[in-house]
Amino acid sequence: MIFDNADKPELIEDFFPLKPKGHILVTSRAQTFQNLNIMTPVELDRLEPGESVQFLLKRTGRKDVERAEYDAIEQLAKEFDYLPLAMEQAGAYIFQRKSSFQDYLSSYHARGLKLLEQFPPVTGRDTKIDMNKKTVATTWSLNFEQVEKASPAAADLLYASAFLSHDNIPFEIISNGALELGPALSSSLKDIKIDPLIIEDILDPLTNFSLIHRNPGKSMYNIHRMVQVVLRDRIDETDQRMWSERVLKAVNCAFPEVEFSNWNTCDILLPHAKICSELIDKYGFENAEAANLLNGAGCYLRVRARFEEAHPFFIRALEIREKIFKPESEEIAKSLNSLAGLYLDRGKYAESEPLYIRALEIREGILKPDHPDVAKSLNNLASLYKAQGKYAESELLHKRALEIRERILKPDHPDFAASLNNLALLYQAQGKYDDAEPLFKHALEIKEKSLGSVHPDFATSQNNLAMLYQYQGNYDDAEPLYKRALEISEKSLGSDHPGVASNLNNLASLYKAQGKYDNAEPLYKRALEIGEKSLGSDHPDVATSLNNLASLYQAQGKYDDAELLYKRALEIREKSLGSAHPNVATSLNNLASLYQAQGKYDDNEPLYKRALEISEKSLGSVHPDVATCLNNLASFYQNERKYAKAAPLYQRAIDIAEKSLGEEHPVFLTYLENYGNFLRKIRTKPRELAKIQKRLNRIENKKQKEKHKR
Repeated sequence: MIFDNADKPELIEDFFPLKPKGHILVTSRAQTFQNLNIMTPVELDRLEPGESVQFLLKRTGRKDVERAEYDAIEQLAKEFDYLPLAMEQAGAYIFQRKSSFQDYLSSYHARGLKLLEQFPPVTGRDTKIDMNKKTVATTWSLNFEQVEKASPAAADLLYASAFLSHDNIPFEIISNGALELGPALSSSLKDIKIDPLIIEDILDPLTNFSLIHRNPGKSMYNIHRMVQVVLRDRIDETDQRMWSERVLKAVNCAFPEVEFSNWNTCDILLPHAKICSELIDKYGFENAEAANLLNGAGCYLRVRARFEEAHPFFIRALEIREKIFKPESEEIAKSLNSLAGLYLDRGKYAESEPLYIRALEIREGILKPDHPDVAKSLNNLASLYKAQGKYAESELLHKRALEIRERILKPDHPDFAASLNNLALLYQAQGKYDDAEPLFKHALEIKEKSLGSVHPDFATSQNNLAMLYQYQGNYDDAEPLYKRALEISEKSLGSDHPGVASNLNNLASLYKAQGKYDNAEPLYKRALEIGEKSLGSDHPDVATSLNNLASLYQAQGKYDDAELLYKRALEIREKSLGSAHPNVATSLNNLASLYQAQGKYDDNEPLYKRALEISEKSLGSVHPDVATCLNNLASFYQNERKYAKAAPLYQRAIDIAEKSLGEEHPVFLTYLENYGNFLRKIRTKPRELAKIQKRLNRIENKKQKEKHKR
């Protein structure tokens, strides 16, 4: 026995035999059949993509088609959300008119449902059913009408859903945005906070007619793409615009602050925000809600390192805000700050700087001097100056931001920790390790307390402290911090995030410093791969990865491989950072040291000299990187037997390293040994050589005693 199209299961209950001897088949769009004692109905899902392609090929009598035609078939099936009825109607048209799939797809984009409805489905020549009543448009029409009569709120919810992404529509859009979705929904949902099941009551008639599909155990639902198409086609352009604006404002109400704890919600809402961005462009919406949603979605994409996707969101948000707000408004400052941050992340420092400066000027003009947003702008501009190697300017701004935050925020606030961390990073870049260490430790303590031990910002603090320990030669304390930071970052950010690449680079650099080359190489390579994929091949961080891998190859004696990477890193840095940046000096110094290792001395001296000049100018005369340049240039002069030039450079390198790193640091000991070897070679200063050797012995004895105590 077959009960076909039984959309009201209660009507067929009396027709069920009491003692059935066979099979009963019930087809229905309803979802529940408890009254028939059917607890687990079989749901007929959409066709699979491959099945859909084969269906359209067979329905149209096509066999071997060109690649472009095949791609059009795949796109058509996707447009119809793999609904057999829609594909049957399209297939009927294409077969009758002998048109191409590409042309049909283009016309469908232009005409939509009107094109689809030109040909009803064909089920056989003997059918007496009026198939004009069984097209996609008419399939759900009766159900729509019944819902509209039974529940205006449910009908409005359905129309709102037609202007969202079709999958995973979260309840938050409906509950948080109820006031924006019209009087029927706002009235029905007025008690949603104390009675959350109200939304289930509204969804119930839609579920019963299979107009939506609930996701069991989740507060979200799906709607078929073709249901959305039919719903939009039922209303005129004015109502479509009205619902588009309502939905835009509702999604804006639901989109949360882009904090780590909200990332999951942001991820669920992002597809709906993207649909809203299309509606904003289509209807030219220029209101505060549109700008706020665009900026929020852009911020989420930025923290997930989806920079190319984030850019148009930020640009459009800024354009809207500049049209609807006064030039000196906080909303415009927010957009400037967001776009500048994106440029900073992408290594586009020249584009970032004027935006950060303008945002700071606006905030200083309209806010109190100690406002947290002023501190935020100061901090951001300072971070940019640090990236540009403008350390003096950066330090002034970082200190001012820290003073504001220390005065107005609680001692355990994450923003206060961020200022401590950023100032410490600057001190570390300047070689002021003793100044950096207490700031890093304080920031780490605050972040663990306020954010938790699985937060990516906590991992960043661990990574930074580990890096400081490595610079100080404290490898044993650095390694567990690096490993824990990498573990947290991979879990919280995803395995292909630039933050993970940074962790990999740093752990690899530690292994290289320890001589564990086999451990370092796969980490360097993975970091480079992530960086090129997420940041682009011309980003300064990619140059850092190239430089680091090249230094490993140099240590392994793979000079040809190293040279290619060093040159590429230098090219990127000169282009993106400018010729006076300290990282350019690092690249010049490294390339010169490689040439020296290869016995190529002709080009070394100008490279070393230029590196030293840049380092002294940008970092100051007592920075560890300056000591490195001096030591390397001295080594070059020694090889060239220009001993009079080499000696003072060695001595100055030792003095700087001792002052900035301490006498137990491996780098200082290396410079001391280099100078000792130099003195042995020239054989003219036996007393000075004896002093050097005595000092090395004393330091080694001290280290052995401390090791024995531990």
